[in-house]
Amino acid sequence: MPKAEDTIEQALAMYKETVSPSRKNLQVLLSQIPEQTKLEGRRAIRSPYRWLFASQFVSLCLLAIAIIPAYLANESDPDFYFRSIDKEVSAFETQVMLEDYNDTLLN
Repeated sequence: MPKAEDTIEQALAMYKETVSPSRKNLQVLLSQIPEQTKLEGRRAIRSPYRWLFASQFVSLCLLAIAIIPAYLANESDPDFYFRSIDKEVSAFETQVMLEDYNDTLLN
């Protein structure tokens, strides 16, 4: 009959081989867990993704700053003059509808 110590050691060795990840995989896993630090009696969680989020947010803002003004005031765009005509037509139609509505109220 094997000793209890040998059995426990065999079980631990088997557990380490089958369940426990390698050192490299363990470092990869641990690097994804947010780091917790205590600041003045409260916890601050520092996520490894904060720089990714910050850089994506800055990129989005820069993209919006670059594209929106170019979209709104691009005179070389073939549709630029059509937009102004569409606005004038819309204003004219609104005025005509308003005049028709007022005329029906007078009669």
